[in-house]
Amino acid sequence: MSRTLVISEVFPPRSGGSGRWLWELYRRWPGAASGVGTEGTAGDCVRVLAGEHPEAAAFDRDSELPIDRMPLSFASWGLVGFRNVRAYTAAYRRVAAHVKRHECDQVHCGRILPEGLIAWMLRMRHGVPYACYVHGEELNTASTSRELSFLARRALTG
Repeated sequence: MSRTLVISEVFPPRSGGSGRWLWELYRRWPGAASGVGTEGTAGDCVRVLAGEHPEAAAFDRDSELPIDRMPLSFASWGLVGFRNVRAYTAAYRRVAAHVKRHECDQVHCGRILPEGLIAWMLRMRHGVPYACYVHGEELNTASTSRELSFLARRALTG
C-alpha cells in the first residue's frame, strides 16, 4: 500500500476542469474513499492538499477523501524576487510537514507550476517521488519566459 498526497491549487469547490478531473480521478482511486488501503490489495491511501476557497469547509466535510487546505495561489510562478522565493519556501515547508505528518511516500501534482516545482524541491531534499499532470495551457504559459521554461523543465525532468 502506498500513501499518496495529491497537491492542487485548483480543486472543488473551486471551478475548473482540471480540478474537477482530479476530484473524479482520486475519489475513485482503489481504496481511496476509505482513507486507508487494505493490506495485500492495490489500494492507496490518498490525501488531498488543495488551495483555499471560501466554500471549502462544506465541500471538505462531505468529501469521500481527506482534504486539507493551504494557500497555493502565487502572485507569479517564477522565483525571481524575494516575494516569490518566500512564497515557494513557505509552501515547500507546509507540504514537507504534511508529507512527514501523514507518512506519504509519493506526491501527485495537479500542475507543473507551482505544485510540481514544490514536489521537485521535496524530492531533492527528502527523496519523495512525484508525478505531475500537465495541461496545455500551462505549457503555453511556461513558454512565455526563459525562467518559467527552466522551472517547468526542472519539475518535469525531476
